Amino acid sequence: MNKYTVLSVTLFALAFPTVAQQHVHGQGKMLIAQQDNTWHVQFVLPAINVLGFEHKPETQEQHKLVSEITTKFMNHTSVLELNGDCTLTHTENSLTEHESHDDNEHDAENEHHSEEEHSSHQHGDIEVEYIYSCQSKVTQMSVTLFTWINSLTSIEAQWILDKGQGLTVLNHDDPVVAWL
Repeated sequence: MNKYTVLSVTLFALAFPTVAQQHVHGQGKMLIAQQDNTWHVQFVLPAINVLGFEHKPETQEQHKLVSEITTKFMNHTSVLELNGDCTLTHTENSLTEHESHDDNEHDAENEHHSEEEHSSHQHGDIEVEYIYSCQSKVTQMSVTLFTWINSLTSIEAQWILDKGQGLTVLNHDDPVVAWL
């Protein structure tokens, strides 16, 4: 885990302790942390809304869908746009570990996966993380994933910035979080 992830996770755990515990279909979470020129944005989205299922992909069609969605997540502008002069420095999502999983592994080998890993996948959330280095002021972020995830009705956006913290709810009609 890189130092920005550790910082952001620590900040979110202190400020928003129940974020990871909630799982409601149609409703996602967006967590934003800023430290100087570094911006960390994390989404927690219900898998049912992103993929149409909450289990590991089982069919060829489901594997193809996971691959397509993973590609969309890697193209950060299909998920999020910042209005500052920013460069994406890191991205990851929880789908990549499942996409590269070899389904021909022996079942006994799969039993050795930790209980925590198994239960987090069964929870049905997909996590997507972006870290940006910004050379100018960021005053807003637009959530573009609403354009291709129609069944996602809202995203609760929470932030901790150098100037303070806040919370708002974003949706298809109002997908922008802004600061003065």
